Amino acid sequence: MGQDNTSPDFHRALLNLLADPNPMVQRNAALSLVRFADDSGRRQIVAMLRLYEMPSPSGGVVRQRLKPGDVVNPGTMVGHINVGDRASKEVRAVVPGTLQRWTVPDGASVTQGQPILTLAPSESMVWEALRALYLVGRAEDLPDVDRFTRGAAGFSPQIAQQAQATSRAIRSHSSSYHKHSLRFTIAGESNGFSGRIQTGGFCVSTPGLRESRSPSKITNLSSLVTNHKSLPFRHLYEITACPSTI
Repeated sequence: MGQDNTSPDFHRALLNLLADPNPMVQRNAALSLVRFADDSGRRQIVAMLRLYEMPSPSGGVVRQRLKPGDVVNPGTMVGHINVGDRASKEVRAVVPGTLQRWTVPDGASVTQGQPILTLAPSESMVWEALRALYLVGRAEDLPDVDRFTRGAAGFSPQIAQQAQATSRAIRSHSSSYHKHSLRFTIAGESNGFSGRIQTGGFCVSTPGLRESRSPSKITNLSSLVTNHKSLPFRHLYEITACPSTI
């Protein structure tokens, strides 16, 4: 995870990296954002628990090199794409994992971006994802987390233990949220929403604590926690600034 969770510039850089074309860059940025109490990369973190569909880097004819069950790391060559005139392009893994299956037969013609194989997640990716979701996971993530609570073939017992701890934490957060949820409105956006506070430098309207149409300018959520001890996810979020339009 990230080394400096106090630098606004580093925080912004990590947010930009969530859109990087390299999935490993996205994943590392998402994990680092958790150190900022920012769950913007939660989608990428949950994806680390799932099968990864690897796209073809170009159009052409697939030539398989590895077989199901082979373990790969980023950069491992899994095959080639013959593109004509005796030219070919290497197909290399972009995330770690185990080759589960080829989704196209050897010798098949494919288009650029077409999924050609699936990778089961590596133990290291599952471990990091479970640790992060312990802090930022939501109820809708439980099916992905709970798949590992009874262990997984080839994984150490620590994975099941962490999955169980993460599952309990998410259920605790969800229970607290449903029981004590407040309503928040993000100023500067047209629609309000009920539920989790989101980071991003917004003013927050807190009808449950302040009877006013104008947003409360909050610099630290500790002021809310002081007045409402059951504020959900209070230990994860901080809002530091408001839009200039307010």
